[in-house]
Amino acid sequence: MNITSRIRAAMKTWLLRRAAKKLNSGKTIRHINRILDIAERNSWKEEQYSSRNKSHDNSIEEFFREPTVNNFGNDDLFVIIYPSSEVAHMSNHVLHDLVSLLKYSKKPLVEIFDFAESSAEDTVLRILKSEVKNKSKIWFVTVLHTSDIFRKKIIQLKSSMFKNGILICVVNDLWRELDQKLLMEMNRSVNIFIHMDPFGINVIDENIRKKMFFFPFAGLNQQLFYPSEKDLAIGFSGNVSSPYRRKILDEVLRKAKENELKTKFQAFIYQNRKAIPRLEDYALAMNQLSYCLDLSRKSSTHFLITGRSLESFASGCLLITDQPKGVGPLSIFFEPDTHYLAFGSIDELNTRIKELVKDQQYIESTRRLGHIRFMEVFGQNRLSLKFLEILGKFK
Repeated sequence: MNITSRIRAAMKTWLLRRAAKKLNSGKTIRHINRILDIAERNSWKEEQYSSRNKSHDNSIEEFFREPTVNNFGNDDLFVIIYPSSEVAHMSNHVLHDLVSLLKYSKKPLVEIFDFAESSAEDTVLRILKSEVKNKSKIWFVTVLHTSDIFRKKIIQLKSSMFKNGILICVVNDLWRELDQKLLMEMNRSVNIFIHMDPFGINVIDENIRKKMFFFPFAGLNQQLFYPSEKDLAIGFSGNVSSPYRRKILDEVLRKAKENELKTKFQAFIYQNRKAIPRLEDYALAMNQLSYCLDLSRKSSTHFLITGRSLESFASGCLLITDQPKGVGPLSIFFEPDTHYLAFGSIDELNTRIKELVKDQQYIESTRRLGHIRFMEVFGQNRLSLKFLEILGKFK
């Protein structure tokens, strides 16, 4: 990278940090967006969406089936391997949710927080000290991570020291080319891939798909996410490097002011890791929000079930999401206008914000029914059994 490119990158990072700070303080950023649009030559515009309501596999149908009771071994040990000890690391957030489910199931587990710094021998000793019995199966649970060193150490730990162990890899995104490349690299060592994108799986190599199981692991940490006393405010927490997201958030700020509605944003960029809220702080803010904005679009035709959307339901917030009717995977599990509010354009977003103020009875009913539906489908008791059901296929 030459000097000119470095200066441009530094300037863009500075502008994005400034934009996040202004959004968090309730100030609009139209001027900053104009500068960034010129630099990126990628100004946001509304597009036509393609319906993504149908998946080409039976993962959704399988998830809706009631879990079968299985005799999962009580002597089995789960070893949770975090990619780093950073509290704010997004991969750690993912693992915390899944670990909370294992703790709810009262399964023995060891959490390795310093895996990147410790030697393989030290890690093995820690595992063996955890009363590993002859008939015990060891389940290694980690995430798909970009660090070469991390992936190599994971493969070494599983393949050379615990040949009978089962390696479970949690995959946060499937739509990016980078994630698909990492999947290919890890495929030989990983026994099970757990993913929460029921549509993204269709672009994955068939040999890898055989190992992939749909499981919505976000929002499971219901010791942290739960309804509490609500503040009449609309909030958003997430990365704002995307021009699409900045455009939406800027519009929300404008319309919220017009309707005398408070906003509480936790906007950040990944280059500024210190600004990423800790999981506990994020959960506390979510629990207190009345309305949560979710931006799940990753391209003009691809939407995700985001962790934010499920955490919103778990917290008893009213979810307002950019998945229009008939589009996106969320509508498979929840019904628009009954469990959450959806929008597909700026005009529809503005209409939704007005409803928050003018139709309190409808809004409160939607918020309450959304939480009830979440507990029916994504409650910890049901999902703990569903997760063990998946693993039971490898006993």
